[in-house]
Amino acid sequence: MSYGINHATHTKWRTLVRFIVMTLLLTTTATLLPPGMARHAVKTPAQEPISKAGPVMSVSLGEDSKMTVRPSERDRLERFYRDILRCNVITKSKTLDIIQMGKTFFIGVVYDDSALSESDFLKSLWLDLRTDRPEELRRKILSFGIKEIQYWDKEHFYFQAPGGQVFRLVGKNEDMSKWQQ
Repeated sequence: MSYGINHATHTKWRTLVRFIVMTLLLTTTATLLPPGMARHAVKTPAQEPISKAGPVMSVSLGEDSKMTVRPSERDRLERFYRDILRCNVITKSKTLDIIQMGKTFFIGVVYDDSALSESDFLKSLWLDLRTDRPEELRRKILSFGIKEIQYWDKEHFYFQAPGGQVFRLVGKNEDMSKWQQ
């Protein structure tokens, strides 16, 4: 699949997405916390005076993620994450699995017929998948029947996992700073 997105357009979209995420984090943190935890929330610019240099803060992604997947994808998704990516399915219920990826990252998979289609997932958030053996994992992914996504970045392998999530495969210690410009 080719999306005709060049590097300049990709950079503009990434900047816009970062701005939106930062705005949402700053304005909604207190309202998303349970009662009694709001005092720990990051203050929004309206609550905190802004110096000439701007407010000082630290923001990062957490260790938990969630995706909604069609129930018909459940078996294939579980086999892929368990057998190919070597993740553990630590919780299973009728409508939810929790998959542990590495030591500290967890994906909650909710099974619902109203989930996005795989083509809609292509327009959603793409994630880096780090490994110490990218070429070996690439071969395993392809042998599982996953197709490569054609993208302007030819240095990395992009693919769509069962359920729809798109990943970019990168080396565990690979310097990704040139992609952050």
